[in-house]
Amino acid sequence: MVTPSNWRNMTFRVDSTPGYETPTFSCGDLPYPTRLKRLGLPTLEYRRLRADLIQVYRYLSGLEAVDWSGKLTLSSTGLRGHSRKLVKPRARLLVRNTTFHFRVVDPWNSLTDPVVTAPTINSFKARLNDHFKGHHLKFTPSCLT
Repeated sequence: MVTPSNWRNMTFRVDSTPGYETPTFSCGDLPYPTRLKRLGLPTLEYRRLRADLIQVYRYLSGLEAVDWSGKLTLSSTGLRGHSRKLVKPRARLLVRNTTFHFRVVDPWNSLTDPVVTAPTINSFKARLNDHFKGHHLKFTPSCLT
């Protein structure tokens, strides 16, 4: 219901139906974490991490045309965890720690076996969503934790 007290925070979106307007609340004056929770969106940091993990899955499953054979290598030792663990390369310079093949190793190795052994990309995405369901990074930016 539109009242004079909340009129200031409303914008109107016009639908294709003539004469029909749907009010939408703007969240521009709210802090970032509050906006995320109100809109039900995950943080940008979480979305980037999820996209990186999907990219690693695509490469390890043979769905990616990029040759990362020298960059991402599977571990040959029988370590704990899942069977598709990656070897973490050593970096002489700190600037290399932010490159793709360095930053995805720890999050990938922390996934569970059912997630990384998913048969299809869509099942991997669904299992990844279930894995991160209660994760603090999903709705709270790391700068605030």
